[in-house]
Amino acid sequence: MGGHSSSLRFKSRSTNDVDRIRPSAEQRSATKKKKNKLSSLAAASSRHFAKISFKRKSGDRDKIRTFRDLITKWPLEDAESLFREMDTMRQLFELYSEATNARPAVPSIGQQLLKSTTQTVEFVFKGERLPVHRRFARIRCKLITEMSSESTSVIELTSPLESITVEEFRDFINYLYTERCDLSNETLSQIKTILKITNPLCIDLETFEMTADEEGDFIIQLSSRPDVDPNHSINDHEIRLDSELIATRSELFASLVKRRHVDRVVLDENLLPRSMAPVIVHYLYTDQLDLSRISPSMISVSSLSEARAIVSGRNPDSPLHQASQLVHIAKFFGLTKLVHLCEDVIVDSLSIDTCVSILSWAEDGGSHFVANVSRAFLISEFSRIASTHHLFYLTIDQLGHLVASPFLQATELEILEAVIRWGEHELLKRMEKREPNIVADTSHSISRRGIRKTEESEKELREILNPISAFVRSDYILPSFHPTLTSAYGRGLLERSPLKDLVICSSTSEINPDLHWFCPDPHATGPRFYKPYFEALKTYLATASEDSSPTSTGSKYTTVRSSSSGMATPLKVIVVNSLPGVLDEETFRLTKERILTTVDEVDARFALCFMPRPFHKKTAVELILTRVLRELEVHPDSIEIRIAEWADSQGSTSTSSSVRLNLHSSQPALHWPDIMTLERRRKVRETEQSTEMLKIDADDRQSVYDL
Repeated sequence: MGGHSSSLRFKSRSTNDVDRIRPSAEQRSATKKKKNKLSSLAAASSRHFAKISFKRKSGDRDKIRTFRDLITKWPLEDAESLFREMDTMRQLFELYSEATNARPAVPSIGQQLLKSTTQTVEFVFKGERLPVHRRFARIRCKLITEMSSESTSVIELTSPLESITVEEFRDFINYLYTERCDLSNETLSQIKTILKITNPLCIDLETFEMTADEEGDFIIQLSSRPDVDPNHSINDHEIRLDSELIATRSELFASLVKRRHVDRVVLDENLLPRSMAPVIVHYLYTDQLDLSRISPSMISVSSLSEARAIVSGRNPDSPLHQASQLVHIAKFFGLTKLVHLCEDVIVDSLSIDTCVSILSWAEDGGSHFVANVSRAFLISEFSRIASTHHLFYLTIDQLGHLVASPFLQATELEILEAVIRWGEHELLKRMEKREPNIVADTSHSISRRGIRKTEESEKELREILNPISAFVRSDYILPSFHPTLTSAYGRGLLERSPLKDLVICSSTSEINPDLHWFCPDPHATGPRFYKPYFEALKTYLATASEDSSPTSTGSKYTTVRSSSSGMATPLKVIVVNSLPGVLDEETFRLTKERILTTVDEVDARFALCFMPRPFHKKTAVELILTRVLRELEVHPDSIEIRIAEWADSQGSTSTSSSVRLNLHSSQPALHWPDIMTLERRRKVRETEQSTEMLKIDADDRQSVYDL
């Protein structure tokens, strides 16, 4: 086949064969005309294609372009004011991230064992008795294994450690459990050598777990019928553990061990499933979460339920599903650190496809921490989520919380479009519930034909979006006359803001339609902290300052902060126990001390007293309060915090109140004490004074001339 079609065989043909296949004159002319037509068509096509750009357009670039076009029209002082506003919002965003990731601190297994009261043996050292856990000490110290037996209750250690003081030995006991101490390396090495400590703590804990199957003194029996006789149960699963360990790790297990005074307890498998038991046991001994120890699901891979679970993201063998099941078991048994480890697995599974379902699970009794992190993920990825169908799975409360956030990462135009799409989809679902489907087992007829815009449907849409539309900051939509914004105004989905408050500056009486960007009202929310806008503003100011003069914008802003920091007075707050019947005095005292300490730390970082507007100070204090209450597990309604200067000037004004605050200002004539505005006013005042002096001099000269 290859030989018959090769070029070598074609070249070896005779001259007659070549003459026979040579094209005729008509064929040559037709071929030439065809080539001419094709070449002209190709040339024409190339000219047209040359006008078309095949480069992928960047949506973010278009969004930033409108903002860049806006700020380039401003004076440099106004852009500097907007930078100070956004830079303050960046600092608040850091506080928001800290509050989002806040949760109670939990002790490690070594710290729990060190502070427990379940020790069964005592070390006697120079007359001092120090209790320890027998099996744990025997595994950690090989010398203890050689010197004692299972029935020994007192171990004398004075003779082998004559050169060690009592304080040093106490510190060594802390090292034995936690691997942390203040001993010198030489002293620590000496004690470890004498007591024959060769392995790190993690290795000894694994040995502790492996030997529990033979040496454990407590049995947990998992039964599908917990009411049967433990001695005659059939097909039950038994787990052998150390009573001194489980009593330390879980209050529930401690109550079972202390109350019953037996070496066996029967638990229903609905409380502790047999498949989850190896994970729980491994955590109890090592403080680690190993989901690979869970036995695989018994559901057939070919079953319809398994296929649906995989498609919907609820695969029973996925780490996300396993962790969401295990977290409830850990909460029941009071294993706080295991709860945190499961929460970390769930948080690591957050993505565009799973964030909404994880948020719904967390709010429905799953986890407050996961709910907070899921909302933060939605806030940071809202621009991407709004362009997918996952937007429609949000409830009205969830969407309202996102749209109200000052840190939502999307332009106001994207937020408005997302809110309208969500509202129209919600209206469609309501109409489908009211009207029956014409053709059964098909998509609803309303979905096929779409929503007809009538007066009634528009009214219902306004009612649906009424709780959310108020959070859309329509004054910051770019461009200002976008068709979506004009349509929303025409349909009554948004209310127009008063024009006078937006364009007239109270300090200079100048008309400026962009005043709300760089000089918002002291108590208003102002523009959102949108990271692409902030980066574009920084780039513009850096370029403009280099082109205009040696005195850069950054140096001006830094100079203002540094010169003022010398006169800075720390921000003082007042902490009030709003629920004294619920929050006891000791808990309130600890919470108050923690709040005041955190406020001082944040004030040292961000100079809260120099934040441009009262809104920023109020938000900062609220975020600090939220963070501390989450760390200490205190109910948010039990504590109120007030800024001292506002409370002194206008009585008790709580920052937790949703009422708009009428805050004290040292310069009530100014909407915002901007340093550039003050500078302009000073220059105008100096110019007026010099003009008046010139007039006086002219009048004096005229009077002299008249004389």
